[in-house]
Amino acid sequence: MTNPNETTPATPAAEPTILIGDMKWSQVLPILIAALEDGTPTGVRMAKDHLSQMAAAADLAGMAMDVLMRAADRGLDLEGDMQSAISQARRINASRGH
Repeated sequence: MTNPNETTPATPAAEPTILIGDMKWSQVLPILIAALEDGTPTGVRMAKDHLSQMAAAADLAGMAMDVLMRAADRGLDLEGDMQSAISQARRINASRGH
């Protein structure tokens, strides 16, 4: 993957990013795979960064679902249990360094 923001040593620039916007991860994944296989060093680094973000998001979603399912088993209080689920997922995610 080529990056129009790629710089030469004489022209340092801000950290480049891939704007995902409204795309789904299933649409972005082939782009990231191509960057890993055939990309420039910057493209490879960007792809790895986005895959790390995807893994953190998947972990967070899984933790949140687990908490919500346990809350549902107790008779889901949408106001209290959902806030608790979000708080717990954030704490767990922060403790993992994400």
